[in-house]
Amino acid sequence: MRLSHIRYFVEVARTGNMTEASKNLHISQPALSYAVKAIEDEAGIPLFFRRSNTISLTDAGEKFMNEAERILTSADSLAVMMKGYAGLKAGNLNLGMLWIAGYMDLFGLLNEFRGKFPGVTYSLTFDGSDVLMNGLMTRRFHGVFVIRSPSAVEGNRKLHGIKLSNGEYVLIVPESSPLSGMESVNIKDLDGETIIMPSETTLLNRQLSLMFKAEGVNPRVLCSTSQSDIVGQLVAEGMGTAFASETIARKICPANCRIVHFAESEKVRRTIYFVTLRELMDYPLTRAFAEFVGRGQSPEKIS
Repeated sequence: MRLSHIRYFVEVARTGNMTEASKNLHISQPALSYAVKAIEDEAGIPLFFRRSNTISLTDAGEKFMNEAERILTSADSLAVMMKGYAGLKAGNLNLGMLWIAGYMDLFGLLNEFRGKFPGVTYSLTFDGSDVLMNGLMTRRFHGVFVIRSPSAVEGNRKLHGIKLSNGEYVLIVPESSPLSGMESVNIKDLDGETIIMPSETTLLNRQLSLMFKAEGVNPRVLCSTSQSDIVGQLVAEGMGTAFASETIARKICPANCRIVHFAESEKVRRTIYFVTLRELMDYPLTRAFAEFVGRGQSPEKIS
């Protein structure tokens, strides 16, 4: 049954007069009669007693009227709810976040967006870039903050990406290590050194592993983690040398440690993106957040 026909039925039942109902509904009387007859045909039973000037409900019509009013109330509530989602007054934003989100002021970014749209709720998942990208591709997230090579984002026509920052990785070295006295290091300088590798799910882990293999370097891996607080504590205790972006290294480097750069020819770059699927940009909440993240980032925007 058409929802419009149900509305017509309720108005006819309420007024008890076809002419008055047609005026209230702003449709012709023949069109209204056709709609009411169509409902009765589909119901398979008369819903009105018809007299010369008035009509009244049959017992089946009374039951139909009760259910019709319930349906219309639900439909109206649903329409209001959907307008809330379309107008960003409601909705839940599912985001994938890097472990280092706190060091990037992403929480401040979220809080500012929340101030603009207080009716929106949030679901946050923290993990490595690979896991987060898989979640995005399976539509688990509306968007993700990830470390990715430019070619992986800019070369993928399914993605809408906003480049947030560029940087390079450095070493955090205990003062007790011979590396602490060097101005810069080469990959070969890490041969035999005890190191704290980034998590196995990170792009940096793969980049370093390839560089070690290419140079025949065999460092001793103490552990693999991208938890910045753990990394800082381990280096502070002289347990090993760790890798971090320069920005984060300056925030977590213990007082008894040093930041050492890679040699110019062996620098490892880091690019952070906010990424969503192009198809998800049709969803108002995703588009609004992507545009919010991208403010002031227009020269770096990739779509």
